[in-house]
Amino acid sequence: MARHPLPYSFAKAHTLLLEDDGQQLQLWAAESTPASALAEVTRVFDVTRFEHESQATLAQRIAVAYAGGESSAAAVIG
Repeated sequence: MARHPLPYSFAKAHTLLLEDDGQQLQLWAAESTPASALAEVTRVFDVTRFEHESQATLAQRIAVAYAGGESSAAAVIG
C-alpha cells in the first residue's frame, strides 16, 4: 500500500494526494488545486510524477487513503 506523506488537513484542503511507493513520489491534483499548494508540495518533496483527477473523485480517494490514520494531523508542511 502506498504511503501518503502529506498531512491529511493539507491534502483535503487543497485536493492533493501525494503517494510514495518507495521508489517515486506521485502527486495527484484536481483542476481546482491552487498553484500555491502545488508549489509548496514540490518545494518540500521531490515529486517524480504528476497526475490529474476530477475534484470529486480525488476527494474520495483522499478520504480512502487517509482512512487508516497513517498521517498525523499534527504534521505540517514547511
